[in-house]
Amino acid sequence: ASDAHSCFLGGLLKGGRFCLSRSLQVSCRCPATCRCPCGCCQVCARQLYEDCDALSPCDPHKGLECNLGADPLASRGICWEGRTCEYNGQIYQNGENFQPSCKHQCTCIDGAVGCQPLCPMELPLASLGCPSPRLLKVPGQCCKKFVCRKGPKTYGEVSLGYHTNEETTGNDPVAKQQHKCLAQTTDWSPCSKSCGFGISTRVSSDNPQCKLIKETQLCQIRPCGQPDFTKLKGKKCLRTHKVQEPVRFSYAGCKSPRRYQPSHCGACLDGRCCVPLRTRTLSVPFHCPDGSSFSKNVMMIHTCRCGPAYCPLLGEAAMGPHPMSGRAETAGY
Repeated sequence: ASDAHSCFLGGLLKGGRFCLSRSLQVSCRCPATCRCPCGCCQVCARQLYEDCDALSPCDPHKGLECNLGADPLASRGICWEGRTCEYNGQIYQNGENFQPSCKHQCTCIDGAVGCQPLCPMELPLASLGCPSPRLLKVPGQCCKKFVCRKGPKTYGEVSLGYHTNEETTGNDPVAKQQHKCLAQTTDWSPCSKSCGFGISTRVSSDNPQCKLIKETQLCQIRPCGQPDFTKLKGKKCLRTHKVQEPVRFSYAGCKSPRRYQPSHCGACLDGRCCVPLRTRTLSVPFHCPDGSSFSKNVMMIHTCRCGPAYCPLLGEAAMGPHPMSGRAETAGY
């Protein structure tokens, strides 16, 4: 691949052959008789701001999505970074800031909406000059206002139990409130694949800059292949099972130096589906043949739960591609 284009696995078009290439020389001819399963031919991924459609997909390794705009019947779009967000019936582009109310500022980050408060939520410590700091509702204004009263609390005033540091100079009774970040972290999204390795994402502002950023982790609900129902032992569901032998994780042609013994969600005989219930995120180092190394977050499953309500989640995960950033190609054992 080159800086202008990168190639990834595409699909066969009615058993024929195709390759979309511009300045990049790519050998992507398929044999007259297909000797591999559907999806073995290569196409050149469309890059940022290029046209895209079902046969000209965007580069998922760079987090690009084919943005079709607001027209649900559109078949062609433009490669954009990240997915759009829908909030209260409105469509927002990835990275777009908006204010749904006077109290919150929100940002669309790759399909997820994260919001931060615009109004003061914290009070300084009580002091001799201000024994009862409060937030007071002000008519005609959106946010409550900080007031310092020595008398009893009146109707409409709210006291909060948490605080920030205060700065005082001399005998000045009014403390200067120090802004403090209100850290927010969403739940991890469902794994992008119902079997095999996929990607799970979340949005968090729990960082020194207090900025909403997208975090990703590798995830695997279960390996692909026929479930082993011989371990059910009279039960209808094999909820959680652990691999018998420790394995090395493989990602983008690189392998983890140590071995792991991950758990997976099982399957049911009665049509129910099993999804992760309790998980943790583990930072796994990878060593590459060229001597380079890097680390990736990997979801480790502790327990799973089974039920008919979880089957649509697995169906949605298997339907479409999710953006994958970094040096992603394939992941497995």
